[in-house]
Amino acid sequence: MFFLAEERPAFRLSLLGINIVDRRRLSTPTIPNCMDFLEAMERLKRAVTDDEIAAATGVSTNTIRRTRADPATRNYRPAPRGWAPVLARLAGERAKELLKLREELEALSRSPNA
Repeated sequence: MFFLAEERPAFRLSLLGINIVDRRRLSTPTIPNCMDFLEAMERLKRAVTDDEIAAATGVSTNTIRRTRADPATRNYRPAPRGWAPVLARLAGERAKELLKLREELEALSRSPNA
């Protein structure tokens, strides 16, 4: 056999019984577009931000932040009018995101590569 210097060194070593290829990596195929642990954690931990609440209620982000202050302080602001249905809608959207994540993770756990 004739091989160029850089062409097939692994083949020559395999003739001697030396394996330089990690077969474990070859035996576990990957699923294309499969989510990894970090992506799943980030999606699970994602919260509704003050900016999103402010945009949905039509007030400034600063006002939303001040509604969480102690009512005895001068920085306190009351909740915006009509806040309950707005937060209910945002909670529903978040619930849909979490249910979709749950379905994807359950499907992933049923795959042979999980």
